[in-house]
Amino acid sequence: MNSYTLAKRRELGAYYTPPELSQALANWAIRSVEDSLLEPSFGGCGFLESCVTRLRQLGNDCPEQNLYGVDIDETAFEILAQKFQISDISNKFIFDDFINVKPDDFTQKNFDIVIGNPPYISMHNMTSKQRISCQDVLDKSIYNERTLGRNSSLWAFFLLHSLSFLNENGRVAWVLPSSLLHAYYASALINIHKKHFSKIKVIKINERFFKDAGADEASVIFVCEGFSSKEVTDGLYNVYSAENVNSLNIILNDRSVRISSKHDNFKLNLLPSEILLTYENISTQSNC
Repeated sequence: MNSYTLAKRRELGAYYTPPELSQALANWAIRSVEDSLLEPSFGGCGFLESCVTRLRQLGNDCPEQNLYGVDIDETAFEILAQKFQISDISNKFIFDDFINVKPDDFTQKNFDIVIGNPPYISMHNMTSKQRISCQDVLDKSIYNERTLGRNSSLWAFFLLHSLSFLNENGRVAWVLPSSLLHAYYASALINIHKKHFSKIKVIKINERFFKDAGADEASVIFVCEGFSSKEVTDGLYNVYSAENVNSLNIILNDRSVRISSKHDNFKLNLLPSEILLTYENISTQSNC
């Protein structure tokens, strides 16, 4: 169900995630019937539907009770009412911009999972209120360390802010733009996550999911598990490439232990080890 015009979606930075993609992330993130989850920009409720499906598969007869969300648009709440029978949404689904919301605003303070597709709005396209809120996130987040910067896109502030809503050992699962792989502020954001998660996977998907919505770029899946409010010293960070959702599922479900990727350039991390070693040997020579 899509109640937004293309112009409205661009204004909100909202691109609806295909159900097969949201289901893949919900299946990875939700591991218990008791898992509570927060969707910070639930929009068309696609992720919430996928989470309900996953919780039912695990044996939860009342999965809607595990759902929490935030959205800035009234249409999202109309869709929510049509798709779910939730008797009381007060302090469970909040009508506001997520960067203005605090953990104490919910009936439950922290969550096992934060999942979703945050709004893709650049700093110069934000409202003045959003810029002030983003600065407030930078000033008050205990995870920022003054490294993210004020020129980041809105989705980056969503990711930083979401860390304050996680339970210990919690998980995040995001659909993000390709700028995660090359933007300066994205590198800083990844480094923040490296310090607070035991396992991180960055997966570039070559299939263009949002082409019809006017976004002809690759999507990047960013999943992290084993959250710790204290710094992690031995976490794993790996970068992958997937052609489509089928290959994405294989990567998400791969529990084998790997050596952490060590290059900031994601393309280098995709090279076979013997080729990467050859590249490193050549690039370190004095005449290179």
